[in-house]
Amino acid sequence: MNRTIDDTLMSKILLFSGPAICLLITPFISADPFNQSKMTLLVPCALSIFAIMVTNFKIYLIRNNSIFLILISLFILQLFFVLFFAPAPFNQKFYGTNGRNTGFLTYLSFSIFALSASIISSTRVLRKMALGILGAGLISAFYSTLQTLGLDPIPWANPYNNIIGFLGNPNFASSFLGIFGIVGFSFILQPQLNNRVRAVSVFCFIGNLLLIIRSNSLQGILVLGLGCTIIAFLFLLGTPKLARTAILLPFLGLASIAGSTVGLAMLNIGPLSDLIYKLSVRQRGYYWHAAIEMLKSHPFVGVGFDSYGDWYLSLRSANAAFHTASTNSNEAHNIFLNFGAVGGFPLLTISLLLSIFTLWSVFKYVIRARQYNWAYAGLVGAWLGYIAQGIISINQIGLAIWGWILMGVLVGIEIQSREASHKAVQKSEAKNSLIKERVSVVGRRWKLVAFAGLGGLLTGLILVVPNFRADSSFNSAIEARSAEKIIDAVLLSPHDNKRIIQGVQVLATNGLVDQSKRLLEIVLKNNPRDYNGWELVLKIENTLMKPNPKIVALAKKKMQKLNPEITIK
Repeated sequence: MNRTIDDTLMSKILLFSGPAICLLITPFISADPFNQSKMTLLVPCALSIFAIMVTNFKIYLIRNNSIFLILISLFILQLFFVLFFAPAPFNQKFYGTNGRNTGFLTYLSFSIFALSASIISSTRVLRKMALGILGAGLISAFYSTLQTLGLDPIPWANPYNNIIGFLGNPNFASSFLGIFGIVGFSFILQPQLNNRVRAVSVFCFIGNLLLIIRSNSLQGILVLGLGCTIIAFLFLLGTPKLARTAILLPFLGLASIAGSTVGLAMLNIGPLSDLIYKLSVRQRGYYWHAAIEMLKSHPFVGVGFDSYGDWYLSLRSANAAFHTASTNSNEAHNIFLNFGAVGGFPLLTISLLLSIFTLWSVFKYVIRARQYNWAYAGLVGAWLGYIAQGIISINQIGLAIWGWILMGVLVGIEIQSREASHKAVQKSEAKNSLIKERVSVVGRRWKLVAFAGLGGLLTGLILVVPNFRADSSFNSAIEARSAEKIIDAVLLSPHDNKRIIQGVQVLATNGLVDQSKRLLEIVLKNNPRDYNGWELVLKIENTLMKPNPKIVALAKKKMQKLNPEITIK
């Protein structure tokens, strides 16, 4: 596949974006130092890549990625349908809610990253991408070590345990450490690797495993176990001396037994159930049930991006209300069901097809290559590890960026290997000649490409900086302990209900009832389904000497409608 200046620039942005977005945090600046910062970098990088693609899109259409291009295009089209027609506040759908930020802009950016990764994928990009994960993983492991030793230079208000890494949660941190361990294990299995380097790598792998265990999160263990099993299989398959039925079949049998045992244990069945099963697994079942109900009630466009939490209480099961009456959630804890809940059957179907198509691309490449490539094996294991954690967790930006980029890279490398075969080259000879003619033109258009990339970068910044500024201003206002600054900060555009409610709670706690009530009016005007907003209305009225009976009755009525399984007193 011929390389143009477009490819070179896109690959540099991609190789930078994965580690940078995963590791970027903004403590002391943002109220949400994890997701806001990641989205603020994600969107400009994605739009700069898109602008570069547009300058030479005809060449990219010629390359044999039509099915993937169609699926990504359908995904993006459905994003627009959800943005304009789903029953949720526009700002919430566009930016996502504070603390998640998985709205339209984020998923559009992920789609662009996946498509561009499929275009520029090559064996060289594979290796650099794998090294990027290793580099980001080493930094994350080092920081996690500081956290577990109590040497973290950042005084986090951490309700979990010491290890939250650069992702803000032990589950996310352990999952990324698991992905890092997967690529590290693949690196260790290189036959030609220097023994000293292998020894150091094994030491790092063991240290990383201890950190995952220390996080007290099963997600990292499950991700690492699955990924290493996949890599071991690819290693056996790609090593002629080991690729025998007498070796592969027992390995596959043992892997199947181990996987089934773990899967049953997660359902509280079998000998490992006491070790693996947790009440959080049961709770995820409640979340999944509610997501299915949202999908059934809004089949075409869902309830809107980051709006799962507005519907969970009203659509949860009676068992969920009985066992966990006070528990709410703003995510389905399954990336596919969440796509269905917030984006309807079309988004669910397309997201599943993208994953199935990627698996099919991996299968075809492995059959064709028949040789162990540590970078490819590591990225396959890492992508499958991301999918595995996504089945029981959420689309956190710092993790999801890897899932989408790796999906594109794995699809693209299969396309390239197909073109490299003799028959494919003969069939696409006319196409390649056309590419070569246009490459010479593109080579002379580097100024246009650079200008387009800069334009995309500036457009992205224009879109996301106001949201980051509002979050940063709120953080400064809280630190200043100024009611006036808090009010000004939460009213900055774009409005975010979660941020306004945080401001209301601070003001109400300090006796500023009138100001709190005025802000709550904005919250409920923005989103009448905001249960927390109505709950605060009731709490504030009940603190008054003479509560307004009409307001109290209205708040109770709204809360009962939004949470019908409990009685509002």
